[in-house]
This record gives sequence, C-alpha cells and structure tokens, in this order.
Amino acid sequence: MKREVFSLFAFIILVLCMAHAQKISVRAGYITRASLYAEAPTFRWGGVIGYITSGNLNESAAPLTTHSIGSGRIDLINVSASNLLDGRHYLAALPQVPGAIDSNYQINVLLIKNITEEDLEEWGVFNASNFPVFHPNYYQHSDNPKVTFCCYNETILISQIPFQPYVIWLKQKVKYYLLKYKYNETLSLPIFLVNLSTYTCYNSSSCNFEFMLPAKKTYNFYVLPKYPVYEIEVYIDGVETTTISKTGLPYNVTAIVKNVYENYTPVSNMTVVVFEDNGNNIFSPLPLSSVTSRAMTMQVSDSEGRVQFIIAPTVTKSEADVYSLSIGLVLGEEIANVKTLQITDTELTGGKKHISPAELLDNSKATVVTMIQIEDSVYYWAKQKKANKYTVEVKTDGTYTIKNESDGQYYSSAIIQTGAVNYISVILKDANTGTQVQGYVKPEERQGYLVMNPTYNPPVVGDKTHIHQVLYIPTGTGFVIAPTKMGSANSEVKLYVYDSDYRPVAEIPFYVSKETSIPGSAQFYQNDDMQAKIVKTVQVIDTLYYAYW
Repeated sequence: MKREVFSLFAFIILVLCMAHAQKISVRAGYITRASLYAEAPTFRWGGVIGYITSGNLNESAAPLTTHSIGSGRIDLINVSASNLLDGRHYLAALPQVPGAIDSNYQINVLLIKNITEEDLEEWGVFNASNFPVFHPNYYQHSDNPKVTFCCYNETILISQIPFQPYVIWLKQKVKYYLLKYKYNETLSLPIFLVNLSTYTCYNSSSCNFEFMLPAKKTYNFYVLPKYPVYEIEVYIDGVETTTISKTGLPYNVTAIVKNVYENYTPVSNMTVVVFEDNGNNIFSPLPLSSVTSRAMTMQVSDSEGRVQFIIAPTVTKSEADVYSLSIGLVLGEEIANVKTLQITDTELTGGKKHISPAELLDNSKATVVTMIQIEDSVYYWAKQKKANKYTVEVKTDGTYTIKNESDGQYYSSAIIQTGAVNYISVILKDANTGTQVQGYVKPEERQGYLVMNPTYNPPVVGDKTHIHQVLYIPTGTGFVIAPTKMGSANSEVKLYVYDSDYRPVAEIPFYVSKETSIPGSAQFYQNDDMQAKIVKTVQVIDTLYYAYW
C-alpha cells in the first residue's frame, strides 16, 4: 500500500506567513533562498520547497547548495537551472557530518545503497549520534522515520544504476524517495530524493521540488542524474588543454572519459569522436551555402577510459569564422559532452613537427603521401573541367533510379571514381503523384582517408572509424563528392535521402572504383569555388608533408 503523509508535516497543510522572508545570493547567483516561518505540530522535521528558474547549470558531483533545517520551518530555494528540468534529474539532500561530509563533499553514486527496514530502526541510519532530534524514545514518537517511510519500494535509476528506495507521497502527490549513503563501513546516512518536475506543492501553488527533512541538521543538496553524466579530459601533446597552437600540423590528442557522479572513475567502451566542420577535406570539395561538411574519427575507450588520436586542423585563415574542431561522445544517434578545440594560429605557414613513436610517424607519413596522390587527382579533374555526372530520382516509398548523364540511361546502381569529381543531383518525388517534393541528402563515406586525422590503421593508438559526411543538402541541389578509396582504404559511399522532416526515405550505395584516370565518358563541369577549395586542401596536405620531411 502506498503511503501518503498528511498532517504530520506543517509545510504540506499550513498557510504560511512570509513576513520574515529573506533573499540570499549563493553560488554566483544560481541559488536564492528565503525562510518561511510558521508554527508546526512537530519540531522534529522541517521543510524545503523550490522552483527552477531560467538559466543553465553544469552538472557536477559538488553540492549545488547547503542549507540548515530548523524545527517546524519551511524554507524556499530557487535554482537557476532550467536545463535540468528535463525529466532526467533528481534533487537529493544528504546530511553533513563533521569530519566526513562537509559543504565541499562530492557525492559518489557508487556509495548509494538500497535502504532496508533494519536501517530504520533506532540504531540504524537515524541513530542518536546522527539524528538526536528523534532520541531518546525513538519508537514512542509517532513521526519517527520508520513510521514515516517504511516500507513501500519502487525501482528508480540513478546514473543508470537501479535502486529500490522507500517511497512516500506528500499530500499533493509528490513522490519522495529514501535511500542509504554508505560513506564507509562505520558511517551510513539517509539520502532523500525528489524528481525535478512540476508539482502542486504544500500551498496549492506550483513548485519544482519539495522536501521534508529531519530538523536541526545541515544538508548538502545535489543534482543527481537518472542516466550517466560523463566528462572528457583532453590532453594535447601530453598537456591538459583544449587549445591547439597552429593549423596544418599534427598533434597527439588524448581523451580520457570519466563518470562525473562515480568519483570521476574512467569509463571503458565509450565511443569518443573528434569531428571537424567545414574544414578542408578531400571528400566534399564543393562548398555549399548553409551545408556542413564534416570529417569524423572515432574510437572506443580502453579499460582506462583512454583514446588517442593524431589530429591535424585543416582550417585556413579565410575560413575561421565557419570552421570548428571538437571532441565529444557518441551516445546513440547524438554527439554529447562536446568540447571545442581552439586553434590559436590559423595562418597556414607550416613548420617542422614530428609525432612519436617512430612507427606511428611512419604510418602518418605513408597516409599523407597517399592523400597527396588522391588530391592531386581531384585537382587534375577540376583543371580539366571534367566530372562523372549522375541524377538520382528517389520516390517517397524508397525506390530510386540513377541516370548516367553520359549516356542518358537509367540504372539501379552506379560507379563513381576515387580521386575524381563526381557530380550528383538528387530529386525527391511523391510516390503517388509523381510531383517533386522537398527533402535532403546526406552523402557519406566510411573508412576513407581524413586530412584532419592523418593516420590509417595506425599502430600504438589503434584503428579508427573514419567518416565523411555532408549535412544536409536540399534535394535538387547539385553536389560533388571525391571518394578516397586507395591502397588499404576500401571506403564505401552511400547517399542517405530524407523527407522535409528529416525522416529516412532511402539509402543509396555507390560502388567506388580505385581508377583515377578521366574516362572518355566524363562530362564538362567547371566551378570556381570548387577549384579554390581543392587548392586550399592541397596546401593543407602539403603543409603536413613538409612537417614530417
């Protein structure tokens, strides 16, 4: 049977006088507090209610605020953290204990345990040493914690770990949870939790959290996540920083993934990604307005939460305003925990810079030489004003045909060339009416060469997943792709087609030939913006080459 708490606790039922309210700024303006005084039928408990106001607050294992609970008093705490009002967070209250838990104590989810009926006995977590307000005569008090909380359980998640707290319902149907915090073998404490949500609280007004807490104690208040929260430590050439000194040179970028709420323990099997937007890459040589050209390299963290990359920024000074280089975690279909890597000098002046050990350097040298061969081929195609041209007609039911513009015939598949100018236009049509409709295309190459990650299946730092993407091209807009399939890189190319709401419509694979020579069937194509972009990419790769030799 579920328990509801009614008349025992004053803040649920009393109309309170706010004549003595006082506003106090705490933690750089994120917290405001007020004391609401009222007479209460119990001196052993006090109350806290609060509101989430506009603002963003970074998640941390450190206390959000601390607060002392007086007898029969209801206090107001406002938190500027609307980003946490997402159905994925709790607010938790943990009592302070001298010599153990102070106002700076960082909470560790691994120390949270399920609470038992024995924990609610007079010698348990509410013992006389920690909570003298309930002693002596613990069992004779009708509002003692055992009577109040025992013994209805629910399952909840904290950092994706399942717990079975005791749960009660405050009068306005606010669920209130109790668990145990095992600080060490000799000290265990109660920890109180409530979902951050929108409620009708004690005075029938809206609030976002509500607590009843044993009085005459000071509590740390923490934000706890239902799902894990991670932090990425970034080291560049062995120094913890997110700043890279110069474009066009190679750097050892090491990432260590840690769980924020599990004492910053390193986390294995997390996919770390370094991604570059609107840099100079080989695959997408034609700049398009409001379209992002992205290069990504990914790897799963090892047992120490560690991943290492060789990264070379490809930005030039004229592109700095649209360029970004970032590191993050791949969580499902999203990139989360993103940190931007700043480039101090975007002038492509070059310089000598080696990487170590020697076998890694040799791998990167070989990769750069191969990329020079591919980009020289793309440059030659552009200079000769030639392209393989295809028009892809896709219907909203997922069917498609590919028109080879060299012979005017329609096919179910097509061959494009590596190191070549392959010009493609995709048209989306309603499957029922045949009328042209709006949609988007995402060209993608996997396991090709990345200028920004100039290694391929490298020793020491491990194999990486390489991805080129162009996000997102409106259907009917022509685009150019230049695959990088050469040597040991057997890359694959697909076009992903979406409707106007970005819902998937079709996946269209293209076979990639390693033949780079211009065939007689190639069509005329000239674009000055593309030629300028290719020249910049050549300059970046050449800068990398001269850094090694």
